[in-house]
Amino acid sequence: ELFPSFLSTLSYTNKIVSHFYHLPELCNVTWTLEIEIQFYLLFPLLGLLYSLSILQSRLIMFFCSLFFVFIRQTIPIPFETVFDFMPLFLAGLLFADLHYSKSLIFKINASIGFLTIVLLFFLIILPDKGISESIVFQYIYPYIIMFFFGLSSQNNVILFILEHRLICVAGGMCYSVYLLHTTIISLFHKLIGERHFFNSDIIDGVCWLGLNLVFIIFASTLFYYFVE
Repeated sequence: ELFPSFLSTLSYTNKIVSHFYHLPELCNVTWTLEIEIQFYLLFPLLGLLYSLSILQSRLIMFFCSLFFVFIRQTIPIPFETVFDFMPLFLAGLLFADLHYSKSLIFKINASIGFLTIVLLFFLIILPDKGISESIVFQYIYPYIIMFFFGLSSQNNVILFILEHRLICVAGGMCYSVYLLHTTIISLFHKLIGERHFFNSDIIDGVCWLGLNLVFIIFASTLFYYFVE
């Protein structure tokens, strides 16, 4: 039963061949690798943008990212491809250009910058469903992420946190966490079941989250050290 999914996962075609919506059976998070591989195949072509003048390349990246949002809204493809995520990739290319050319666009007052970073962080991870599905938000979302990373790369408080040894180690093993976390959560749920520790849903939720994190970190650390 797993073999067809295994083959489509190996060939990075799961989204294309599995009725357009099934996740890979063996490790469901690996559907994102298909998008990455498609981007890598396109990158030599996209990289030609850097051979243009600075103004030309930046304008093309910006307006093409808006164009792909428009295309995604008007001509949806029945399965996810790199083109669904092209606004994000183009914003990433633009960020790389601005960052490595030491553009002043991300240089603002440290305190204001930190507060802006916190605000952008919550806009990225906790948008209201009505907001996140609005057309306007779809157009600006890649640039919310771009400015989040841009301001973070210039903020001394954020850099001090990110340069801590534990954070660096956790960042280094993020791929192991990515591959294993849903499997560990599923296994933990299968072992523990719907057990309640306290009479409070909130405290129960915190306990479940804490225990899951412990198992995920433990398994991911072993996998990172002995495999990855």
